[in-house]
Formats: sequence, structure tokens, C-alpha cells
Amino acid sequence: MSTSAAAPAKTEGSKTKQVQSSLRKAKHSIQRRVPRLYVRAIFTGYRRGKSVQHVHTALLKLENVKCREDAFWYLGKKACYIYKVPSKFKKTQSAVTKKKGPVRVSWGKIVSVHGGNGLVRAQFRKNLPPHAIGNRVRVMLYPSHI
Repeated sequence: MSTSAAAPAKTEGSKTKQVQSSLRKAKHSIQRRVPRLYVRAIFTGYRRGKSVQHVHTALLKLENVKCREDAFWYLGKKACYIYKVPSKFKKTQSAVTKKKGPVRVSWGKIVSVHGGNGLVRAQFRKNLPPHAIGNRVRVMLYPSHI
């Protein structure tokens, strides 16, 4: 009888060790996660009419915003376009190598809603360049109206 009682004790002990190790891993992964304080958006283009394009106003498609009513919450929020600038070339004997340049940020804010499908209009301090169309823009969740 002692052999049958000893066998379950070993399996229970190993199960508790497995559970404890999985809890440690889960706790460790939870502690590492930092909440994201921005919503991803895509710069879709400039505000435009039939024949005129207004480059001082950018159109942004916000992630998970499908209707006009949801887009109203983002009015007044700050937006930033992050990009890297090409640095000087470093000449070597074999080839020309390009170093990664510094990161720059262009700031703006959401000024109005555009249309009925969740697009918003944003005005940046410096107009966004045309090669940024299709790139990501961060819409910060501050200043908050709550």
C-alpha cells in the first residue's frame, strides 16, 4: 500500500511545480508589458476637392474607428509622425556605408472629423511630406476629456 500512496504524491508534487513555474512565467510577462498610450493611424493623404489639394490638412485613418461618432472622441488629441533622417555617408575603401540617422518627430493635432467612416483631419506644425502617405502616425490619448 505504501507504494501506491507514494506514486500519486510524486505526480502531485511535479504538477504543483509545473503550475508554479507557469505562474512565474505569466507574472513575469505581465510585469514586462507596458500599456500603449497611443492609437495607430495611417496617413491616407491630404484634404482635397475635385481639383485642389490642401496640404496643410492631413487625413488619418484611425485603427478600430469605423464611424463618425467614434471619431469625435479623438478631437483635440495630439498626433505625431516619427521618421528617421538620413545621416552623412561614411566612405570606406570597399564601399559607401550608410549609418542610421537620428529620429525626428513632427507634432500635430486632430482638428475635425472627415466623412462618415471614421477618418479625421489633422494639422501638423510642418506639413507632412508626400512620401509619408501610407505610413504610420501615432495619435496620443492625451489631452483627455474624461
